[in-house]
Amino acid sequence: MSSSQDISSSKRPRNDSSSTLEDQALAVTRPASVTQLAKKARNDETEKAHDSAKNINLQNPLTGLRTALDINKATTLSYRLDKLGSCPSVVRRGRKKTKDLYDICEEEIEEEDDDDETIERDEANEQAIDQLAGIIENDVHVSASGHFATPFKLHITRPGCEFDQDINPNEDKDDDVLNKVLKRWYENGAISGYGDIRAQETLVNEDVRRAREINSSEFSVDPELLQQVQDLWDQHFFPNTSVRAEPYKIHIYGPSGHFKTHRDTPQRDLVGTFLLGLGDTAWTGNLLVDGMRVRADPGSWCAFYPDVPHSVEELLCDEYRAVIAFKMFRTEPPNTQVIERYAHAHASVTEAISKLKAPVGIFLERKYCLGTTELSGFDALLLESTRARTDIQVHLLPVVTRYYAAWGNDSQACADEQGPDVYDARVYPFTDADIDYLLDRGEEVPRSWIRKLKPIRFYSADFDRSVVTWSSDERETVNYVGNEAEAWREDSIYMSYAMLVLPSDLDTSM
Repeated sequence: MSSSQDISSSKRPRNDSSSTLEDQALAVTRPASVTQLAKKARNDETEKAHDSAKNINLQNPLTGLRTALDINKATTLSYRLDKLGSCPSVVRRGRKKTKDLYDICEEEIEEEDDDDETIERDEANEQAIDQLAGIIENDVHVSASGHFATPFKLHITRPGCEFDQDINPNEDKDDDVLNKVLKRWYENGAISGYGDIRAQETLVNEDVRRAREINSSEFSVDPELLQQVQDLWDQHFFPNTSVRAEPYKIHIYGPSGHFKTHRDTPQRDLVGTFLLGLGDTAWTGNLLVDGMRVRADPGSWCAFYPDVPHSVEELLCDEYRAVIAFKMFRTEPPNTQVIERYAHAHASVTEAISKLKAPVGIFLERKYCLGTTELSGFDALLLESTRARTDIQVHLLPVVTRYYAAWGNDSQACADEQGPDVYDARVYPFTDADIDYLLDRGEEVPRSWIRKLKPIRFYSADFDRSVVTWSSDERETVNYVGNEAEAWREDSIYMSYAMLVLPSDLDTSM
């Protein structure tokens, strides 16, 4: 799991020389319900896979036996690894925060002393990142919405929610009839939970989410509808040539219903979420996603990447809304024909990538779970363009970014003279073999090649959007991921992946 442990405080703390990055690690333990047999099988499997996982390219399969809590624990222990480099974007953000909070003059904030070659490389890479950020701003979208033109059939078997009719988007709705149907579904639906990242549990707390649901085993739709959903995804999102729409749940919200800001539960090969409206009696669109307000009228739809934060605003008295949620899974990687559909964006990205100077790291735009081998959206285009260069080598890997900041010094005369002492944003690798090492199930991964390089800087067009923050002072709303936490599946935690660009002649096997 990649995360950024932002342990800065909005208050100005005293400097404690005993406080280190190691002190920031949280104690997270494995669940006691993992059996001894599973432990032995896991150790045998990871021992076999360890050697093949030592390189930095992340194309190795999951063992299938680690738990999400194991990955969480390994994340907090990442300081034990040799760092790949640093992230100046986070450091600058921290410095700006300090300047804004404490009115520190720019001249008081000193930059690192670098040689001319490093400065020239950093300037070229920052120019390339700025250009990529402009492309993302102008040409990349993370959500889409629209309206079905034809009716579709819905069959519900859940007791109390029985329904077997066509949903006609073009039919004038009778609010009283629709309200009765939605109310019946709500009153007889199952109580909805939510997944908590830190606890890795499925929790029920109406302060976080108040909703009802009908599971996929209790309803069905026609294959023709699934094909329409798949076609709409392919038309609006790059670069998935083939996706599979899987009915997930019917989500129903009633009076005072809401869901705090969250991301959908991650899953291997999951590329998106597609919501299809069944009915909405609220006076406004209560789904908030990517700056849009979206209604759930019959036939209305909204789709987005699973890591896009979204929420359901509280409904008023006697208001209801219901949608079918589909999970969108990748079935094959993009091909040349699909990439050609985005020739303009491809050319712009290629031009920006040509300016990159190795070594450099780039945080990917989307978030991915462990085991990801195919990228989504802009990331796929970025990777394809970068790998086309013959003078560099490109590796994908999950990373952990640990940010530490400290202000003040006990030896300073007075508070008025205090300034920022430490801004540290270290980037660590988080491959299968690294996780084994952190959990005491394997040897440390040798990476002597790092010492042959100038310090590697990691950049992002939008750092906050590229990573999931796991710090203890993080905003509560970022903890919630979809309907449930799957604590016993390795790919149930979002990853921050990075693209590591190295000189082509560098031997990374050491």
